[in-house]
Amino acid sequence: MTRARTDAELTRRGIRLEWATNAWNLLEVVITIWLGVQARSLALVAFGLDSIVEVFASTVVIWNLRDNRHDPGDQRVHRALRLIAVAFWLLGAFIVVASVRGLILAVRPESSPGGIV
Repeated sequence: MTRARTDAELTRRGIRLEWATNAWNLLEVVITIWLGVQARSLALVAFGLDSIVEVFASTVVIWNLRDNRHDPGDQRVHRALRLIAVAFWLLGAFIVVASVRGLILAVRPESSPGGIV
């Protein structure tokens, strides 16, 4: 009985930490994408988009922690990892396309003191 209670407490703590992580990363998304657009900086925009992927990954972790079903073979974990991998591949594709576009159009980022901070 004690172990079950401890597992439940740890799960609740993990979920709370993941929600805190999501809140921080959403703040990071808004600030870095806004600063990146202002400075025309692909690096800052990509950093913000990476934070979106982190929010997605954290949400997948919450989804996993809340699911109490017994899943032999860890199919749920593999599905979660595949979802996160797809999100990173999409981010990578965006960065490649935006980089090539920036090279072709000779886009030069401006200085961004806020981005440095």
